[in-house]
Amino acid sequence: MTLTLRTAVKHDKPATAQARHFEQNIATADFRAPVLFAGVYEYDAAELGFDGGGRIRVYYPPEEIAKKDFIQSVFYSALSVGTHEKNTREENADPDGWIREAIYEPKTKGVYAQGVIYTAKNVEYVAQNEKAEKFGTSAFFRATYTPKSGTTPEGESYDFIGSDLVCNHLAILPNPRDDKNIVVITKINRAVA
Repeated sequence: MTLTLRTAVKHDKPATAQARHFEQNIATADFRAPVLFAGVYEYDAAELGFDGGGRIRVYYPPEEIAKKDFIQSVFYSALSVGTHEKNTREENADPDGWIREAIYEPKTKGVYAQGVIYTAKNVEYVAQNEKAEKFGTSAFFRATYTPKSGTTPEGESYDFIGSDLVCNHLAILPNPRDDKNIVVITKINRAVA
């Protein structure tokens, strides 16, 4: 089963030349990118709020990644470009863009986002960095972490299971946590004078 969430906004053609000119003066970049794949991720214990230091390995099972609530939280997440400074849409009145679609793909066991990045500054930033070796997405999310050692069907060991995930924001920036989270810019619309 594939769950897809999309915005239902209809864009009519502008009625006047002035309105068309306004639309053309907004620099945007459409993107598609992975948000999170099922699997094992390694963290500093303190990063997840655990005492004692050291590294821990958390397994996010496919059934948790595929939950409607997680996909919906991705859809409603704030989008930031070049930083993790911006958080939720409620806290951030000036996002760098919007997620238009969030989808779980069973074949890759991952959630993907499609959306749009706004402003000339952000569009130029992604255009310049898109071809960099490590330029992608990094999702910030909350989860319930249950201590449980085990091994995934793929043979990876873990210390905790992550469940009940809620995405707070999605950042597009260099050096994402997961090297597979590569941003693909599908279209750039430059502003015209």
